[in-house]
Amino acid sequence: MRKASPTLDRSLFFASLALLTFATLTGIALGAWFSSVEDPWTAKSFIALLACAGAIITSFLVWRYPSRQTLAAGIAVLAFSMLRVIDSGEWRGLTFLILGSTLVLAAPVVYAFLVLPRG
Repeated sequence: MRKASPTLDRSLFFASLALLTFATLTGIALGAWFSSVEDPWTAKSFIALLACAGAIITSFLVWRYPSRQTLAAGIAVLAFSMLRVIDSGEWRGLTFLILGSTLVLAAPVVYAFLVLPRG
């Protein structure tokens, strides 16, 4: 069995950390949303809840069982979370913040997917 390179180990670490950071920020946003609105159960909050859970699961899988499939699942979770801003009738600063932060946090996951050898 061959030992992984430091670059690969570092990229997997940052990919897992990015997914965990995304889950944390989404969880904080959900907590703020649920505490400030009378009826918080909307399609957007449900998507955010699923994305938060998916990011936690894929972060663990990327850290513990790194593969191209788990990294692709992490990318899919981040892309899925974008559904909450696509049908937004008005684009506000918060919409751009969600979009920008998700894209920034997707970068390490995509990079790890690209540098992880196939097989």
